[in-house]
Amino acid sequence: MSPPACLEHDILVFLSLENEELALGEVSAVAQVLGHRGFFHPETGIVLLSRGKREREDPPGGCENPRPAADAASVLASRLGLARYVLSPVFCYSHALFSDSVPSEGFASGSGRTFGEGMESILSDAAERLVPSITGKRYRVTVQAARSWKDGASVGVSVGVSGGDRVGGRDILGEVSGYIRSALGELLARDGNVDLLRPEREVVVLLGRETMYIGLLTGTVDRRGLEDRKVENRPFFSPISIHPKYARAMINLSGVGERGVVYDPLCGTGGILIEAALMGLEAVGSDIREDMVVGARENGKHFGLEIRTFRRDIRSPSEEPGEYDALVTDPPYGRSTRMSGTLEGILRGVFADASEHLVPGGRVVVCVPDPEAPMRALDMLRSLLSTPCSPPADPHVFEMKESYSIRVHGSLTRHVMVFEKK
Repeated sequence: MSPPACLEHDILVFLSLENEELALGEVSAVAQVLGHRGFFHPETGIVLLSRGKREREDPPGGCENPRPAADAASVLASRLGLARYVLSPVFCYSHALFSDSVPSEGFASGSGRTFGEGMESILSDAAERLVPSITGKRYRVTVQAARSWKDGASVGVSVGVSGGDRVGGRDILGEVSGYIRSALGELLARDGNVDLLRPEREVVVLLGRETMYIGLLTGTVDRRGLEDRKVENRPFFSPISIHPKYARAMINLSGVGERGVVYDPLCGTGGILIEAALMGLEAVGSDIREDMVVGARENGKHFGLEIRTFRRDIRSPSEEPGEYDALVTDPPYGRSTRMSGTLEGILRGVFADASEHLVPGGRVVVCVPDPEAPMRALDMLRSLLSTPCSPPADPHVFEMKESYSIRVHGSLTRHVMVFEKK
């Protein structure tokens, strides 16, 4: 029997699918910084990455060019907010699990000869490719269902724990996953040792309706940690603060490099600054309210972080933040703007400051309830340029690159907008 066709990819990212468009934008932005390019497969909910030329040759904040696949995968797992896990390397196979050859008595019974032979060929090929990483190591095999397993079925279900596709009272998904776990585990046992509790390597099989991805787990996104850092779990509390997973996504959309400086001029309780610092970036923030300046610093210390904050009115700044590589902010709106002014006035100050202190090629990322507000703010800056007391700002240097929507509840949708300084 000829070996199965296999496509090898550097990295696979399994998205959380909470906000597909925003998640894809986040992965693409970080991949670009690391010198990789992605291809999204909507039927499975994954992004496959391979090395490629950067659109921006020198990302603000700096980065090696390009990062090796294993290093890039580790960085992705540590930075992303809207993903579940990252594999590297990963091997892709086509299959036909749902042809007429599906056995009638169970996949593990040996009654499905055609199925068994085809799947054994795939698993044998994958095992051979994985051996160099498994030899002498403790390992385990995990099988998960991809998005395309069944239309309308649960997405990202850990098969074998909770089944998905039942036919005539049979848990087909559970049977397939059990067969794959057992067969692949036996093939790898020749070179490694199975350890379900404390593995040194984890082989993940992502099973779609027509495609199977088999790879090594590089890292998982700390989704529990993201929940633990929500505003209500911080010592200094304010009822309005963006969720940490969206804060991370915004920072990543800025395309800032691994040694970059992120500035939030409306830092509030410090949600964006905390995530930036945890991502290894230099976090600098300011706010018009002294209690927010002190509170954000206290919240950072609560998570073992040193964050620089100072009091500053973005509309008429005094102390300057110095040069920064990205400006990421979640401006106050509604009743929260009473002290700091209108949303447009606040954003005008944001763009004026960025035109002076943001590095060329750097990005401004804002989250606003009205997608037209940033445009009106730029128009306000343009009109001020014709006055004798015009600010040292050029609104023409900003180009809107991307826009994403976050549905908060029935009557409120927020918009994440990305502007690049020319």
